[in-house]
Amino acid sequence: MTGPAREGAQTKNRPSGARASYDLSAFADGRNITTDHRGRTQTYDIDNRLLTVAGLSGGTATYAYTAAGNLHQKSYSGVTSKIVSVR
Repeated sequence: MTGPAREGAQTKNRPSGARASYDLSAFADGRNITTDHRGRTQTYDIDNRLLTVAGLSGGTATYAYTAAGNLHQKSYSGVTSKIVSVR
């Protein structure tokens, strides 16, 4: 992570020497936000399901889940894909 950390942010060293951070203040909102060594920010919901990935070359990817918690769709760069579970 470069530059000053946001208030409430924690930084963790990875074995490879890359650094990642997460924002403790987001927990109050029921979210978990992490930033990886490439500057991509991932947001997770209170159930630890991935909601967004920002900082990608084509924009932000978003993910939606069913009431049962299964991945239902993902959107990236203006394209939305429906996920069909086969059991």
